[in-house]
Amino acid sequence: MSAARKPLSKSVRFEVFKRDRFTCQYCGTKAPDVVLQVDHIHPVADGGEDDILNLVTACAGCNGGKGARRLDDTSVVERQRLQIEELEERRQQLEMILKWREGLQQIKADTANEIAKAIGARSAFYPNENGMKDVRRWLNKYSFEEVLMAVDKAFDTYHTDDSARTWGKAFSMIGRFLQIEKAAETDPHIKQILYIQGILRKRAGEPRMNCVDAVREIMAGGLSLDEMTEVAKRVDSWEDFDDACWKLAKEKGVA
Repeated sequence: MSAARKPLSKSVRFEVFKRDRFTCQYCGTKAPDVVLQVDHIHPVADGGEDDILNLVTACAGCNGGKGARRLDDTSVVERQRLQIEELEERRQQLEMILKWREGLQQIKADTANEIAKAIGARSAFYPNENGMKDVRRWLNKYSFEEVLMAVDKAFDTYHTDDSARTWGKAFSMIGRFLQIEKAAETDPHIKQILYIQGILRKRAGEPRMNCVDAVREIMAGGLSLDEMTEVAKRVDSWEDFDDACWKLAKEKGVA
């Protein structure tokens, strides 16, 4: 007496169903319209094995009527072969995508390290891990050249004595310079307006003063940014600046 055949595992059945798109390979009916089963192309009674290449999806009706006879419909076998080839192609393409992504990640890491080297070359200090997070964040939004240019501008402007304090200030301003350069692409006046604001902040001792909109209003009233820059250099408060600008505008007859 022969031993009872071990039923196919759930995982094997699921793989066969997925491969065959949950469709009976004999009549074309699909789940859930019918109950699907896994059939042996080469019958077990004739020595067929449980290898997935010898398994095919069949509805209960087709499988029950097939019995232990061989599958003579070569179109089903051919369809199965094509599906296997498609699965293999997908697998290979997935591997290619993963390698491509790994390559991109390595390029990003190398680029961030080059920016860190450029920052480190400006002094004895080097970005820590939190600093590197900032570098990677900048590179996700801006190009390598844009970040490098912002590094140069920030350190040229703020890192004046090679101290940790001015290094920290310069590093913190890199993102600000990036934002200004990006804004300048659509607003050609923003750099000089912010320059005027910077002068007024320093002379008035108000580091958080925001007068961008007010400067634009004065500019709309007829005074040039160059003229406002000269006024900003000789006053000590926003009120003095505002009064002097409108007085100059009236003298010129443009206000």
